[in-house]
Amino acid sequence: MTATPIWFGPEERLLFGWCHAPDDGLARGVVVLCPTIGIEAVNSHAALRRLAERLATAGLVVLRFDYDGTGDSTGTQADPGRVSTWLASIRTAIAWARALEVGSVTVIGLRIGATLAAAEISQSGGVDALVLWDPCFSGRRLLREQQVLGAFIIGSKEMPTDGSVETPGLVYGPETVADLSALQLSDLDSPSGARLLVLLREGRKIDARASTWLMERGAEVGSTVGQDQLIDVEPFAAVVPEATLDRIATWVSEGAVAPLMPVVAPTVRRAVVGHDEQGRPIIEKPVLLGSLGLFGMITEVEGVEDAPLVLFSNAGRISHVGPARLWVELARQWAPAGLRSLRFDLSGLGDSPVHEGQVPGEPVPPEGLDDMREVLGVVFAETPSAVVLVGLCSGSCHAIEGAFAQAVDGICAVNPVLNFTPPEARAGREVDARRRASGTTRRWARMLPAHGILGPWMDRLPNVAWWMVNRFVVESPPACTLERLVDTGADVFIIAGANEVRVLSRGRNRHLRRLAQSGRFQLHSIPTLEHTLFEADGRRLAAQLLTDHVIGRFAPSTSPNLPFFGSGRAKVVP
Repeated sequence: MTATPIWFGPEERLLFGWCHAPDDGLARGVVVLCPTIGIEAVNSHAALRRLAERLATAGLVVLRFDYDGTGDSTGTQADPGRVSTWLASIRTAIAWARALEVGSVTVIGLRIGATLAAAEISQSGGVDALVLWDPCFSGRRLLREQQVLGAFIIGSKEMPTDGSVETPGLVYGPETVADLSALQLSDLDSPSGARLLVLLREGRKIDARASTWLMERGAEVGSTVGQDQLIDVEPFAAVVPEATLDRIATWVSEGAVAPLMPVVAPTVRRAVVGHDEQGRPIIEKPVLLGSLGLFGMITEVEGVEDAPLVLFSNAGRISHVGPARLWVELARQWAPAGLRSLRFDLSGLGDSPVHEGQVPGEPVPPEGLDDMREVLGVVFAETPSAVVLVGLCSGSCHAIEGAFAQAVDGICAVNPVLNFTPPEARAGREVDARRRASGTTRRWARMLPAHGILGPWMDRLPNVAWWMVNRFVVESPPACTLERLVDTGADVFIIAGANEVRVLSRGRNRHLRRLAQSGRFQLHSIPTLEHTLFEADGRRLAAQLLTDHVIGRFAPSTSPNLPFFGSGRAKVVP
């Protein structure tokens, strides 16, 4: 199976996707995967990638893509006409698949992606088979479910008064809310002559109207097992439903009966995603990095030479697009100020391959240490004028490990996690000797029965008590790690919520004050900052702080028209 990153669609509004094709270049059909959106898209990224690989191995070409204004595609979440544009994205993807002229065309949609696919196909047709995987029977139901999930993940908050709806990682404007609310699966026609498979969530009842719709269209109806563990959880807990992938792959393969034909998939290697004040295009191009071929995306103003380079890494299991697509937005908004950006996936995460024997989906794998060193080796071979590493949560840990391995000019860490038990220690092995950013609990302390029970209470200990804990239980307090990081010569910029600030300063407030006096260390506290940046207000404020710092410290030129992300309150600590 061969996976190729591509841009496709109209030149002025290119979409980004992946073309998965059989290794021998022969196929008997084409499949278009329509993802869901928001946090559901984050949770299901690995599942859709695995499904694409499974279908390609079965002799099918698969297009996995991002809607306009999502993922790596052009556009923004704030653009008007979101629902109509998402429908147009599906139409464009189907046209791309049909243009290959390789057997039948099947569309697979997940959640609201299934609903949007059915809506588009009911109007334009053009497919031979359709799979609706756990479809949302109405857009209104999706919004309601996502609001409930948001209350669980980021806590309850005051509802907007302008008709917009905030869900984890996404704000639906009033127009989008209205258009989604009007979207009802049972109001749609089904494509004439197309096979139809509908997989409903196990144990979930549907109303009589939806049941009639399925019956009238001759749908083959089945169940999807494990959907709650894929969709209704936080990203770090999502589990790929292997049985459902097998069911879909088998059904699609059985319907693709055309003879094998050679595949010549068109490829576009770069896209214009905007322009700076001088009218120069801001371009993006996918790259494969190092011996393993880690996936990355470069953002730069065309013609700018030797610009400072910003590296964005994964946050937990979130792909290179960043939390709520923040890395994409920052990369494109910083480019006019003369900054190049590289957002990339570590091995086993996002769209990067895995090392032999590696467990995919691990946020802080020991293999990540090699990945960071190799990526930085590629970066410094280009001799940029400055290198800045940006990360959230576990991504901050990766950035700091990279800075210890290779001196860089700056580190921007949001809610860094510096005390955790590495996966090799959880498996009973020795902690990788190269780890320098994580202060791990001593093995004898981890074995105590009370360790897991007392963990939440330990966060409430006063600093005096933490001095004792640091001395006898923790290998390296977070403040000591930050002190060693500043000693490398890097400019260290930390943004943290109230809980994270307490963890970083455990028993070491004097250390942090001395670091601040060095002029190379800042710790900004946003008391209400949600850890994963899925909450919009905190995300906007963190983005503004990052923009002010990175542009002010590292950009060769400033742009008076850089966007303002929002307002809020932050304070410098200590």
